[in-house]
Amino acid sequence: MQSGSSLIFIIVILALFYLLMFLPQRRNQKRRAEMIRKLSPGAEVMTTAGIFGKVAEVGEERITVEVAPNVAIQMVPQAIANVVKEAPQAMTANAEQRDDDGEDESSSDDK
Repeated sequence: MQSGSSLIFIIVILALFYLLMFLPQRRNQKRRAEMIRKLSPGAEVMTTAGIFGKVAEVGEERITVEVAPNVAIQMVPQAIANVVKEAPQAMTANAEQRDDDGEDESSSDDK
């Protein structure tokens, strides 16, 4: 009888380990992939190396980021760590989408 309860205990521990380790990681991967997918020229970004710049061009395998006037670097999309400020047309599109939905998504997080 004791071996059965030990097996159940091990299964419960493994399930908790999965819930605490893998689900948040998967959620972060989806959020990051969505952020990269939504990148558009004009967005201000920070790279994984800590370089700030403005997206000049978005391609399938490369993104061109202008880090200073007339200085642009090419990188893989996965090198973008964070979008500091969305592109102006993207912000307008997001505002229109929130108006269509009837409420701002950020206001629902504050409640």
